[in-house]
Amino acid sequence: MAGAERFKNLAVARGVHGAGVMKPLRFASGVVLAVLLGACAPALSLRPLIPLQPDRDAEVGVGFAGVSPRPVGQDAWRFGGQSWGTVPVSVFDLAVIGAFDDAGNATGGLGVRVHPLDTRHLRVGAGLELGYGWVAFELPFAVGRDRLWVYGAPQLGTWGRATTARLPLGVDLRVDDAMHVRTEAQLNYPELDGYQRRVHVGVGLAYEL
Repeated sequence: MAGAERFKNLAVARGVHGAGVMKPLRFASGVVLAVLLGACAPALSLRPLIPLQPDRDAEVGVGFAGVSPRPVGQDAWRFGGQSWGTVPVSVFDLAVIGAFDDAGNATGGLGVRVHPLDTRHLRVGAGLELGYGWVAFELPFAVGRDRLWVYGAPQLGTWGRATTARLPLGVDLRVDDAMHVRTEAQLNYPELDGYQRRVHVGVGLAYEL
């Protein structure tokens, strides 16, 4: 989500302005660059490292998020959504992730996690996300029992063109045998700069299949 609109506009403007004199290859590369810079990243995690119920084999979910302005500048709040599907495979959790924002940017990618520490009330792991416009290394954890878990997944990766650190923290409540309600907030530091800090907040629904 968000990320690179000014770069996108610059790439498009240069391509259109010089279309009459640029070689076709240069013009095409400008368009491709604009498309790539228009990719976003999921605004939230919403995929806590919690176990499925014994008779369930996968999870699907949707979420909605708001992203605050930076402490400096004239930014407005931004909004978007995301979806995911997660399947445990041996010691790994494999996920397909998609996201979009209110500027028309969209992305998709894959996630993989391993959780070497797996007890009844504590799970700790490591993961990698790789998608169109973002990549992230994360250290997910979850603490809880039965129907209520607190989770996080500190990340270091990219958000559009920017290197970023993200610190999410959320709560998962299982409301019946298969349905989960989640709420999450996170701090996002594009370019690892406090002046660029954004606050992400949102909610999600997940269902175990």
